[in-house]
Amino acid sequence: MKKLVFLLVMILALSMAVPAMSQDNGPDIDTSYKYADWAALLVAKAKAILELELLLKTKRVDIFVDIDLVGDQAAETGVFIKAINDNVGACDFCNVKDATLDGSIVNNTGTVQTNQASGHINNQANVIAISVDSLPGGGTAPAGTKESFTESQVVLEQANLNSMTITYDSDLTASILNSINSNTGVVQFNQNASNVNNQHNIIAVAVGVAAVALNEVALGQVNANLKNGDLDVTRLSYIGNSINSNTGVVQVNQNTGTLNNQANIVSLSGTGL
Repeated sequence: MKKLVFLLVMILALSMAVPAMSQDNGPDIDTSYKYADWAALLVAKAKAILELELLLKTKRVDIFVDIDLVGDQAAETGVFIKAINDNVGACDFCNVKDATLDGSIVNNTGTVQTNQASGHINNQANVIAISVDSLPGGGTAPAGTKESFTESQVVLEQANLNSMTITYDSDLTASILNSINSNTGVVQFNQNASNVNNQHNIIAVAVGVAAVALNEVALGQVNANLKNGDLDVTRLSYIGNSINSNTGVVQVNQNTGTLNNQANIVSLSGTGL
């Protein structure tokens, strides 16, 4: 901003100096164009500086928290997964692939984890990690009781690298019909009718009578140097009358494509029971 003010002052001074020089009784030399050019350059530079100052304004806020506590208990859960397809290939010629879930995963209580695939070179997973730390008999910590720390951490890397798929004259269908209804608890389901894909469902929970609760999730998904060719191919993904009236957590991945990454992640770290 100081530079801008300085330039504006210079422009004003030059604009006043040009007429004064035109009245000089000295040699008949026209110098006004030089000052006009300088003034134009200074105006352009002033505009550039103004634009930069408007665009490059940044703010940074650093927050540091010091925790000085001694806990009697701790609960920690961690999930670290790598799902990588590297330098692989899959070819489908005149194939019919059908992955169908019909009238299934209904009226369950608790945990249901299912994978269904009719393709090749696929990664599918359902993961639940639970760590519980509480006082005997449950409840919250009474007065004077040292509390605990909980942490839930998930690190997932999905990658398809240096790979190729070719599909010709094929029908690929993934269907969920009248399924995953009226469940209580956790349901995780992956369905795939194609090739070279990553799919995941992850739940990581840390629960305790906690003074400090930490939660970390890191997800990396990469597709690099891939080739895919489709000719006369029909791909259908369908969900009908499904995933209704559930209580809890439901995570579903459905796929009829190729070279895809999919993920559902729930990570919790609680305080107090």
